Amino acid sequence: MVPGGAGGVQQNVVRHAGLGVQILGFDDQHPNQQTRAITIKDNTFDDIDGQKWGGSGYFLQLVRGPRDITIDHNTIIQDHAGGILQADGGPILGFVFTNNLIRQGMYGIKGADSAPGNDTIRAYFPASKITANVIAEADAGRYPPGNFFPSLAQFKSQFMSFADGDYRLIASSQWMRAGTDGAPLGASINAASEPPLPTPPDVRTESKK
Repeated sequence: MVPGGAGGVQQNVVRHAGLGVQILGFDDQHPNQQTRAITIKDNTFDDIDGQKWGGSGYFLQLVRGPRDITIDHNTIIQDHAGGILQADGGPILGFVFTNNLIRQGMYGIKGADSAPGNDTIRAYFPASKITANVIAEADAGRYPPGNFFPSLAQFKSQFMSFADGDYRLIASSQWMRAGTDGAPLGASINAASEPPLPTPPDVRTESKK
């Protein structure tokens, strides 16, 4: 991310990585403006796995106080993950985390020198909006109300075929209209009833002689 700038990461598929996204608020070596106004929306992160690919396995790292970060409508599939979000180096103001499908991992939302969950949220994310997320395997008492906390088995059962990497929600899923906007939770693949069409073949035309 470019310090001082605004931008977004939208409608991507990220696979086979040891970390999803890292955002640095202030450069620790050179003077710069604060990174702010970043939106990560409508992406699928698949196989974010620290054990397989190296790294922490966290979906998101926020370092040295970026601000106005919005994480909305993402589907995040992690195995062997340190957690959801790791924060260090000061509060992150204007933080929004909504309508995402994710697992707790080892520590969930964890800040340096803070306990996972609400303790970290109070220390690092004052006045944040964290709601309408599925946080599988998490302790509901550690997180703000308004989120969902299924078991791993329940989490996997809501997808068309978790084992085959088809992360569209089944039609009967309670998460199909559970978004703050009335849309399905997770990436927009869940808004479609059919899988995406395959990429058409490369058809080259020849001029008529």
